[in-house]
Amino acid sequence: LVVSLRMKDIVTKNEIVEVAWLRDGCWEHHQVPKRTIADSKDLLGLADKGLLVTSSNARDVIDYLYAYEVANLKAIQVQSCSGQLGWQAQDSFLWGAKQLVPNDVVGATDVTFVARDDGDRQFAEGLVSKGNLENWVAMVNKVSQFDPVFIVVMASLAAPFLQVLDAANFVLDLAGETSKGKTTSERLAAAAWGDPIDGSSTSIILNWAATPVFMERRAS
Repeated sequence: LVVSLRMKDIVTKNEIVEVAWLRDGCWEHHQVPKRTIADSKDLLGLADKGLLVTSSNARDVIDYLYAYEVANLKAIQVQSCSGQLGWQAQDSFLWGAKQLVPNDVVGATDVTFVARDDGDRQFAEGLVSKGNLENWVAMVNKVSQFDPVFIVVMASLAAPFLQVLDAANFVLDLAGETSKGKTTSERLAAAAWGDPIDGSSTSIILNWAATPVFMERRAS
């Protein structure tokens, strides 16, 4: 059992650690808040991931991890991370697991996205590039004559510019009778960012039946 990596969140300034252990002949790597390896009760959550920790030995494991980190403080790699997607200090943009850096930015800090839970991780995995850009642009141009559809797509693409322009956030409400193209418009707008397939495990299209807390966290 080792502490294989330390990460510092550039937004919250909180520290995250990656712990690794050998299980069934393979190394398991899990990123957890620093508190997890400092509190015996929190550490027990890693038992579900395969760590051989129990309520009987958890305190000993905590003491061991503390001693391990102190002894290897200079050897353990330190990285910058963020639990929030989008702009990072206005010099780079986290799009899922990928960090986008503008061409005119020199020396941008390497930032890794760290999901707070499996839901965040699953959503970030849906932010990927697939298919053909030229085909997608041609498809958008083809429907640009339909104002409601084109507005939905432009609203989706506008998101990164809000911070740059210091503009207020907004919500676009697309309402109407059934079978008029609302869902199709939503899919086209979502395809600008990632997986637009309803019901897939990595779809970035969300169900309307969600709690306020869920919506606030997903917005980040």
